[in-house]
Amino acid sequence: MKIKQKELEKSLLKANKVFRRSIDQRIYGREHETRKIKEFIETGSGILNICGNPGSGKTFCVLKVLKNTNFLYVNCLVEENIIEEINKYKGLMVVIDEFDKFYMNKKGVCVGLLNKLKERMCKVITISNYLLFCDCSVVFKPYSYEDFVFILSKKIEDEIGEEIVEKGVVEVISRKHSHHGDIRKAFEFILKLINKKSKEVECHVINKKGRTCKSKKFNLIHKNKISSKINKKNTVNVDNKINTVNVENKKNNEIYIE
Repeated sequence: MKIKQKELEKSLLKANKVFRRSIDQRIYGREHETRKIKEFIETGSGILNICGNPGSGKTFCVLKVLKNTNFLYVNCLVEENIIEEINKYKGLMVVIDEFDKFYMNKKGVCVGLLNKLKERMCKVITISNYLLFCDCSVVFKPYSYEDFVFILSKKIEDEIGEEIVEKGVVEVISRKHSHHGDIRKAFEFILKLINKKSKEVECHVINKKGRTCKSKKFNLIHKNKISSKINKKNTVNVDNKINTVNVENKKNNEIYIE
C-alpha cells in the first residue's frame, strides 16, 4: 500500500507526538491500577506502595492521575537532596520514585522520614521495581505480547487515525520487545522508524528539477524492513511475576498508618 507524501507527512508528525513520553498520553490496559491510585488519593491515608517491572507504566499512571493535584515528586535515582526536598515541602502528597533504591541503601533514614510524613498527615505514594511490602500495594504486572499488540494498535488507530505501518508490523514489534515487558522500548523503536521514514520523505520532496513532488506516493513502514528474523526467545511472553526482595518487616508498624 502506498500513501501520498502530504498525507504521510501529516501522519508521521502526529505519530511522533503520540509515541513520545508525555503525561498527556492516554492510558491503556491499566484501569484497575489507576482506579486503586484514585481511591487512595480521594479516600485513603498513609502510604500506597506501587511496584512493578521497569516500563510497566507505574510512574506514568501515578503522574497522570495526579496531573491536577498539588504534590511533590522526587526520584531517588537522580535527586541528591531527597530528605531536604521533602522536609521543605508543606503540602499533603508526596510521590517517591525508585523508592526501593532509597529504602535498601538508607533504611533507617527512610523509616524516620516516613514517620515524619505520618505525623504531618501527609499521604505518600512510593514507586518501586521490587515488591518490598505486601500491605497497601498496587502491583503492575509486566505487559504481555497481547498487551503490546493492543496498546500499539490503539495508539495507531485511535490517536493517529491513519495507518502508518504495514499490516503485521505491530505484531513484529511486539514480538521483538515484549519479552522484557517494557513498553517504552517499543515506543522508542517506533520513534526510530518514524524518524527514518520522515527523512526518506524529505529526500523525495524535491525532484531533480527542484520542484515539489506533490503527487509522489510512498510505501508505509514495512515489516520485512524491521526484522527479517525474530529470535525464538522473543516470542515467549514474560510470565506475570514481580521481582521480590526479602526485607525485615519488624518495623512495619512504624511505616504504615493504620
